[in-house]
Amino acid sequence: MGCAYCTSPVWASVRTGIGVLGLCEACFGVWERRRGGAPLQKWIREIKPPARAYTACPSCGATPDQIRQTGLYGCCFCYVFLRGSE
Repeated sequence: MGCAYCTSPVWASVRTGIGVLGLCEACFGVWERRRGGAPLQKWIREIKPPARAYTACPSCGATPDQIRQTGLYGCCFCYVFLRGSE
C-alpha cells in the first residue's frame, strides 16, 4: 500500500473524518505543517487546484452554445467537462 499522495511506502496512518490516510514520511510532515489544526477539507482545498472552467469539450470540441442549440451533447465527456456551463 502506498502513500495517498505520492505512492511511496506508508510511514504513518492519519485518522480523518472520512477514514484513514496512509502517508509517507515526507507527505506526513507536509500534512502536519499545512494542517496546523485546520479542518481536513480546508487542507485538501489548499493542495487541490480549483476546478477549471472549460469553454469547449477537450474530447469532441462541443461548446455550451452548441449544446443549448441542438439539445445534444457531443460525447460522453461533455457531461464531465461542461457540467453547469450549458
